[in-house]
Amino acid sequence: MNFPNSGALDNPNLIVVNQQHPIQEELAFERFLIGKETINTSIVDSLSSLFSEAEKNGFRFTLVSGYRSIAYQKSLFDQSVQRHRNAGYSLEQAQSMTLAYSQLPGSSEHHTGLAVDIIDTAFLNDRQDLYDDVDQLISQQWLINHAVDYGFILRYPKAKVNWTGINYEPWHFRFVGQENAVYMTKNGLSLEEYIERLTTNSKSHLWFRTQYNDQR
Repeated sequence: MNFPNSGALDNPNLIVVNQQHPIQEELAFERFLIGKETINTSIVDSLSSLFSEAEKNGFRFTLVSGYRSIAYQKSLFDQSVQRHRNAGYSLEQAQSMTLAYSQLPGSSEHHTGLAVDIIDTAFLNDRQDLYDDVDQLISQQWLINHAVDYGFILRYPKAKVNWTGINYEPWHFRFVGQENAVYMTKNGLSLEEYIERLTTNSKSHLWFRTQYNDQR
């Protein structure tokens, strides 16, 4: 299988952070402040280019969320659970409803600084929150279709819930690098699927090398 040159398990842009692969402590990376949001410095140029191209096409977007600390993710998670509890749901129901759109502290890829929530500015000003019907806008569709050119993938597509464990989020993009983004998009792969293929390929090569050396 012909993977991109940057399609390697040790590529930091391909780190997977989710409920199956949580982190226990903050990751070490250089951070960059954009407005009120912080991102991994390694994606600054790519994100800036994406926003610049969007403006050339007459679209304005807002960076709603970038890096989140483990402590801040805990605060967001607890607040969401409490809102559902206040609406009359049990603790178990409230946690389940929260997990459909939010990750447990330590399990959010926002901890990497490589994940960004981006949404049409006018939509955000009007609705005051993130809603999946934003994908009805030409602007958000442009973003979904062109983010790949700058190394970002739509992280939680409708068809990949069984892989990602997170409901559809047309605003959540993840930097994986342009080569990987193009490959994943072309082959319809979520990050989890891509990593599984890379892992299988790596094991296959290891088996081949072992067999080859044994026969020498």
